[in-house]
Amino acid sequence: LGLTDHLIISQVFAAALTGKRSPDRAVRALAGPCHETVVVTCGADGCWYWSKELSAPCHLSAFKIKAMDTTGCGDVFHGAYAFALARDLPLSERLRLASAAAALKASSDGGSAAIPSLPKVQRFLKYELVHQAR
Repeated sequence: LGLTDHLIISQVFAAALTGKRSPDRAVRALAGPCHETVVVTCGADGCWYWSKELSAPCHLSAFKIKAMDTTGCGDVFHGAYAFALARDLPLSERLRLASAAAALKASSDGGSAAIPSLPKVQRFLKYELVHQAR
């Protein structure tokens, strides 16, 4: 774990690793000089994150969806995050893209066939932005 620049782990694993049940406290315990970014995913409760540019952990709410199948959502989150990181998107955009991709995956049934395409994720994010402004 000490060699990981972008550490993204589940709340359950973070609690086991740090002894902290609260995800924001787990992020604080994991934050430090060996990680550029730490993210603790909390499923329907969103995620807590920290980066070297932040003085304290922040929370990102999950998108409100009707979950049908959460199998593979963590993998989808990680993949979308890596995609966004490779395109040098800011942390907030990386997390929104990853969260949206995982939410879309969870809202569909069908295993790997339910993994959303980039255009589908982008349409979802645009839709959410418009509806949040109302």
